[in-house]
Order: sequence, then structure tokens, then C-alpha cells
Amino acid sequence: MPYLLKYHLIAVCMTFLLLLKNWRASAFRHFFPYSRHAYDAKILSSALCLKLEDRSGFKSSSPYGAKENSSRWRKLPLDKAVIPLAEYSKDDFETRDNLSKSTLDPRPMSSPGKASPVELRHIRGEQVYFKRDDLLRLPGSGISGNKARKMLALNQIPAEEFPECVASYGGPQSNAMLAIAAIVHSKNLELDLLMSKNETTMKSNSESLPLHAPRRFIYYVKKLPRFLKKNPSGNFFRAKMLGMELVELTNSVYHDYFRRDYGAEDNAPNGLEAPVPYDSAWIPQGGACSAALPGGTALANEIILFWSENGKGRPLTVLLPGGTCKFTQ
Repeated sequence: MPYLLKYHLIAVCMTFLLLLKNWRASAFRHFFPYSRHAYDAKILSSALCLKLEDRSGFKSSSPYGAKENSSRWRKLPLDKAVIPLAEYSKDDFETRDNLSKSTLDPRPMSSPGKASPVELRHIRGEQVYFKRDDLLRLPGSGISGNKARKMLALNQIPAEEFPECVASYGGPQSNAMLAIAAIVHSKNLELDLLMSKNETTMKSNSESLPLHAPRRFIYYVKKLPRFLKKNPSGNFFRAKMLGMELVELTNSVYHDYFRRDYGAEDNAPNGLEAPVPYDSAWIPQGGACSAALPGGTALANEIILFWSENGKGRPLTVLLPGGTCKFTQ
């Protein structure tokens, strides 16, 4: 009888522990609904820090900062960007069918300062005009395509006026990530060239050479897959070679910082500390923010100017390719 009572007590204790475990899990899911792994100590501690910071503004020892540090971010100095007006030429327009060889110069062209060419093709009896932004190359960084439009203003900020740090977030193979990395790298090259040019003058005048802090690019991502860590490839590898600094976040912390219902925001998320206080600029995922307006406006002006000279009064429908679009009802 004592043995049966002993086993009965053990069974009751195990049942109680299982019930307690399930209750704790449901409680954690209630307070941390965006955590997929409620039993991961790192995720729970990070989420708890975020909850405390959101409620009281308390600055914890978390490396991701507190709510009060959001004011330490700097706005992009877009007013310093030098964007010349694009010149339009009839040579930028070409009419051809699908079978003919292109007579366009295959070498990439520079932008800004020159409009990207337009080609006319006949597809299934319809006239389709192609704006060849793939031929664009931003000076210094060499960015092409739609990112050459989005990042135009950022690329045209002089190196001396460029923020010491630019931060963004997104996927590890993002095109925007690679574009920002290329721009920041080009600004460091500009600073090196500027220093070398001024060095001779400063030495001849026995003056001290002003020092410029290197420009940094910090990129926030979710935990990387093991295979990508062991074998970097694609845009991730290229951005790392250009000097990108990667900050991996747990899924719950990443979701709490960067969860947005509609699009991106110009301001850094509440609680995300500026890596360089008062000299860090924020660019949301994909670069879809006010900084992209100058490049988008330049593209619109080129289309309007082209159609005013070649449209012959006909209506024009503009089609855009969609990447990772989010549709809402």
C-alpha cells in the first residue's frame, strides 16, 4: 500500500507540473504574443526589456536602447544633396521590334544629369515603351535600376555632410541593403580622396589635418540561417565586403521593433538607440521613405517630358514591376 501511495503522489505531482507548465506557456503567449518560442530565455528577456521600456521609458542594459534615445537620431541632410536637372535628348529614344538588334549604347550611362533612354517594342500588336533605368549608374556607388532612383538623394549628399552612421533593416539578401552599403563605401572613398588632396596643402602650411570619422552602415536582421553564416553569398556577401555591420535580433525583438501595418516610416522605431548619437540617420526597409522622393520625382519628370514630345496627344498608362508587395483589402 505505501508503494502504491508513493506512485500515486508522484503521478499527482507530475500532473501538477504539466498543468503549471501549460499555464506558464499560455501566460507568456498572452503577454508576448509575437514570440514563437516562449521558452527561449533570450527571446523572453529581450521581449521583457522592450515591454518595460515601453511602459516606463526605463533604460535597461539591453544593447538595443530605450525609448528616450529616439530623439538622438539625425534627419538625412537631403538639402545638401546636389541633384542636377536631367537633360533629355532624342537619342535616348529608339523604335525597334522584338527581333531587331538594339542600337542603344550597351555601356551603362551616368545619372543624374542625363535621362535614361526609352525603347519602343511591339508586343502582340501593342506598343510598349521601356524606360531603361537598368542602364543608369549613380556616380561613386555605381547603383543601377530602381534603387538608383530611390537612393539618388542619399548618393548625392557630399561625403563631408554625410551622416557618420546610416542604419536600416530588412532581409539578408535585400537589394536596398546592398545599395546603401555601396553608397556608404563610396563616401569613405571620397573622404580618403579628400584627405589625400588636402594633406599636401596642410603640410605645406604647417596646419593640422582635420580628421573625418569613417562612415558606417549598420543593418538589423533576424537570426541568419546557419548555411548563410557558413557560406556568405549574393547580396549579403557583397554588402559585407563593402563594410556593412550586421546586427542580428531574435524574431520577437525584430518584430517588436519593425512591425508596421502599412509601409515604412521615416523615423527610427521607438526604443532603438542611435549607434552614433546625434549623427545617425535612419532609412526604413527598402528605402521607401521621403528620401526617395527626389529620385521618384526625377523619373516622373523624365516620363512627362518624353511623352509630351512623343505621345502625339495619346493617353499613357504607366506600369511598374512589383517586388515584395503587400496587398490589403
